[in-house]
Amino acid sequence: MGQRARATLNWPAERVLTMIVDRGIDGDEVFERVLADPYLQLITWENGFVAEPTLPESWKSVQPRS
Repeated sequence: MGQRARATLNWPAERVLTMIVDRGIDGDEVFERVLADPYLQLITWENGFVAEPTLPESWKSVQPRS
C-alpha cells in the first residue's frame, strides 16, 4: 500500500502518504497495514457518523503520529 504511488512519483520511502478512503474497506487487513507503516496514514469515516459537539475525554490524550 503506497509503494506504487511512491515509485510512480519518485517519492522517498520516508515521505508520509495520507490516503482518503470514501468506501470499500472490506476487512481488517487495510487497517493492519496502515498501523504497521509509520509513513502511511488513513482517513475514513463510518457510514451514518454524526460528530459529537465536543471530543470524548479519551481522545484528548491521543498524540498524532509524526
